[in-house]
Amino acid sequence: MTVVVNRPDRPEMPFEYVNTSYAFVNAFGGNGTLDVELAGGGALHLEWPELVADGDTVDARGWFRVTAGVTAIDVGNCLTGSSFSGEMTVDGDGQGGRFVLRDLHSAPYCSGASVAGELSGCFRN
Repeated sequence: MTVVVNRPDRPEMPFEYVNTSYAFVNAFGGNGTLDVELAGGGALHLEWPELVADGDTVDARGWFRVTAGVTAIDVGNCLTGSSFSGEMTVDGDGQGGRFVLRDLHSAPYCSGASVAGELSGCFRN
């Protein structure tokens, strides 16, 4: 899976990341999740409260972390409660999608400093 991200600290320059592993679990009785481990250190986590079908959009929240180098970043949403300030769209063929996370904070995400802008991107299997 490849992940391309437009970061709030550098919105004019998309970053492309290659994964080492990923897991997509749809919302069956709990939040759905997409977890992507990035090569070189880091991860993307998205979650949504309802079942998402191919071609559909759902409310979402999550976090994005790159741990090494000059591109280090750690921003996200508080993952408790019922607030889902972003969204995720699954492509019609089910092989990828797009996301945007708003109301970002530095870690720890529930009490960290607010971060201006939004984190948007796409993923493709």
